[in-house]
Amino acid sequence: MKRDDIIRVHIDRLNTDGTGHAVADGRELSVKGALPGDTVDVRILSVRRYTARVKSETILSPEVERILPECPHFSYCGGCRWQDVPYDVQCRMKGDLVKAALADIPGIEPIERIDVVPSPDVFFYRNKMEFSFDSPPSAQGKVFLGLHEAGKYDKVFDLKDCRLQSELSNRAVEVTHAFVREQKHSAYGLKSHEGLLRFLVVRDGKNTGDLMLNLVTSGEDFKTAADYSERIVRDIPGVTTVMRSINSGKGSVAVGEKHEILFGDGLIRERIGEYTFTISPDSFFQTNPRQTENLYNTIRDFSGLTGRENLLDLYCGTGTIGIYLAGKAKTVTGVENVESCIADARRNAEINNVSNIKFLSGQVEKVIGESMGAFDVVVCDPPRAGLHPKALNKLLRMRIARMVYVSCNIKAMPHDLEMLAMAGYRVKDVRAFDMSPHTPYIETVILLEIW
Repeated sequence: MKRDDIIRVHIDRLNTDGTGHAVADGRELSVKGALPGDTVDVRILSVRRYTARVKSETILSPEVERILPECPHFSYCGGCRWQDVPYDVQCRMKGDLVKAALADIPGIEPIERIDVVPSPDVFFYRNKMEFSFDSPPSAQGKVFLGLHEAGKYDKVFDLKDCRLQSELSNRAVEVTHAFVREQKHSAYGLKSHEGLLRFLVVRDGKNTGDLMLNLVTSGEDFKTAADYSERIVRDIPGVTTVMRSINSGKGSVAVGEKHEILFGDGLIRERIGEYTFTISPDSFFQTNPRQTENLYNTIRDFSGLTGRENLLDLYCGTGTIGIYLAGKAKTVTGVENVESCIADARRNAEINNVSNIKFLSGQVEKVIGESMGAFDVVVCDPPRAGLHPKALNKLLRMRIARMVYVSCNIKAMPHDLEMLAMAGYRVKDVRAFDMSPHTPYIETVILLEIW
């Protein structure tokens, strides 16, 4: 095996990132676009002792018959990598990924089958999208607005039609793109650190119809901000908030240290079940609201609340889970590090007339501990990296009898579950939810109780 060789491999399973797994010449290969059962000709790009980097050349005998993707950007966009796979097959493969992640954890009994709850919407399901501005040297001053090409953080293509958020988000990109071209505004350069435009963030309420456009810029003067807002309100019916966020740092993130409201009140609203939630520009909110109701109903069922329990909600974000469960609990305590989320959470509790909940601001690993008092149930919905080691240690010392662990990353989940199993927790039930159709990402809810 050497560079530029073309070899034929059989895909035996999926890796946790959704790439196909194969073994050749004693080395493990990750093959993008390949699925279990496929036979693929791959080109060797580089060789290491135990692995080789490869590129798929031809899928010769696909186990899964591919379908025609709806998105015109599918072949080069870094987003919907499974849009050419029938949706029922996507759900089956995600169930297999969860099953494999749980298979070899000491102290956890093997699970024969994981059924995935499908998303109510297969397209246009996301309530948030971040579109990037770019002006590469080869474009001779032309500003692009769209998404990144697969595997290329520094290359953006002009967007025509994204199938993930809403039809209005495509219109928002179109109108914004036309405006900045007319005004001859510049895109921020990742290397030069000069230019005005960085991101366009579109957020919409699937169950309310609210629509927020947030133009993220550098600290340069945005003299046409009022003109931009006027154009958006005129050309996009139903827009409720237009904002500018200023990010003067060098990091390529679509958040700002300062926000300017150009139109509206700077918030959107979303409904989950009987509850209404407000969302500010930088706050986290589940990206598939209609599926979120199914997710939260399962979290509530797993919590086993009777009205007498004190519940601890870790990584509570804007307070959505805690508020959703508060009617079945005696008290709820939410912990979150992001100040804007805490402000949203307190506002959300007030809007929904939930009085038996409080929110503590700070890092979970620093806030929680035995001095907080006794809790009967804990809900953990950590970020993709999983529970912070110090937070996990403190949580284990608290010995809360029932835990509902929510994971958005099957790669990080096994470590946390192994530590919990070693401390005496046992898995009682597992359910998986497809929050992100056409991607390998899967949300898993696990009920654990102390043995």
